Amino acid sequence: LSHHVRVKGAFFAAIASCVLFRKENQPSNMAAAGGSRATIEPVVVDMSRDAAELRILICAAIQKAPPMFAVTNYGFEDKFVKVIGDMRRHYSLEQHTHGDARCVSLALTELEGGKIESELHDDLRKLTMRICDLVMGQEFSQKLDLQQQQMGGALSLRFYPKRSAESSEESSNLLGAHVDGNFMTMLWSDARGLQVPDPSAPIDHNDVAGVGIPTVGTGGVSEMLDQHWADVVVPPGSLLVTIGQGWFQSPAALLGPQVPCPTLHRVSIDGDMPNDRHSFPFLARIESS
Repeated sequence: LSHHVRVKGAFFAAIASCVLFRKENQPSNMAAAGGSRATIEPVVVDMSRDAAELRILICAAIQKAPPMFAVTNYGFEDKFVKVIGDMRRHYSLEQHTHGDARCVSLALTELEGGKIESELHDDLRKLTMRICDLVMGQEFSQKLDLQQQQMGGALSLRFYPKRSAESSEESSNLLGAHVDGNFMTMLWSDARGLQVPDPSAPIDHNDVAGVGIPTVGTGGVSEMLDQHWADVVVPPGSLLVTIGQGWFQSPAALLGPQVPCPTLHRVSIDGDMPNDRHSFPFLARIESS
C-alpha cells in the first residue's frame, strides 16, 4: 500500500492475504464439456465500517488485476429498483424483444423532469468522492479544487432484453471486451453478465493497459478464448467499482496506491436469459468546475 495507509503489520497481513478468486469446476474446454463458467468474487467493502478498515480493503483490491471491489451499505440501495419500474413503464420496455437490440441505453432525464436522474447522479458522485477521500485523503479533493475541477459523470440505464438458449454464441456477447475511458465506474445490476479475465487467461496488466473501446485490442487480449472469461459475482444490491483509463491521468495516479491497469471487462451471458437484465453504469469522470 502507499504511504497514505498506516496499519498494524498483523492486521495488514491478514487483509492482504485475502483470496479474490474462486473457480467453480471449470474444465479446460468449458464450451465443449458443458461445464460451469469460472467466477470471481471481488472484495466486498461495507461502507458502514470504520474508515481505516475501508481504506485497507479498497487499496488492497485496486492494487490487484483486475482492479475492482463491491460496495454494500452505501445508503441508497432502494432507489435503483424503483427507477427500473419507472423506466420500464415510461419506455414501454415490455414490448422490446431480443430481435430489437442486444443492449439498449436509456436516459433517465425524462423521469419527473430530470429530478430522479439528478438525485441518483448526485448520490453516486458523492459516493465516488467518499471512496477517493478514503483512499487518498483530503489531498485529492484539494488537488481538484486547485485545478478548478470536480467529480462528475454520466448515468444511464442499460437494458438487455431476455433471450432463449437457442441464441448463437455470438449473440451471447452483449457488449465487447473493453476498458472504460473515464476515471472510475460504479455498476448496479440485477443479474450476472459482467465478466473479467480469468486468472488463467493469457494476458497481463501491460496487455490490458493497451486495450481500447469498444472491442478487444492486440497482443494477449486478442488471444483470449471464451473460457478465459469469468463471471463477476457480487452481493445483490451492491455496486461494483472498477477503474478506468482516466484514473491514470488524474491526481489519483500520484496520490493513490499503484494500480496496475484499468479493468478489462465485457458483458456476456451463457445459455438461457429468461428475464430482462437491467444495469446502471455510472461513468465517473473529472470535469472542469
